[in-house]
Amino acid sequence: MKWFAYFGALRVFIGYFFTEFVVNGLCHAVGSAKFRTGGASTNLPFLSPLTLGATLHHNHHAFPRVLSPAIDREIDPMKRFYWLLQRLGIIVIAPGPTSDQIQEKRISIDRCIKKL
Repeated sequence: MKWFAYFGALRVFIGYFFTEFVVNGLCHAVGSAKFRTGGASTNLPFLSPLTLGATLHHNHHAFPRVLSPAIDREIDPMKRFYWLLQRLGIIVIAPGPTSDQIQEKRISIDRCIKKL
């Protein structure tokens, strides 16, 4: 029974390590940025399905109060799950950014790619 606890703790540690170090580390080092945020965050949209939207990190920095970081047809697998929780009355989803707010923060296309 103690091995169950050890493997459970290991699973939590690996999950924490992956999200905190790998996702945050990569999304502050390489990727694309399309909004003015005042920071060094980036998006890695091709990894978004694997990380359940966590690699849309730059969008999170641009619009921190939005539940789903997916903007402009980006894939966030958790978006449907949030919708289901809202339909069940478990959570209330605040409205996302308007198109005017998105345009206001958008940067020019030649500055979008940070490092690849």
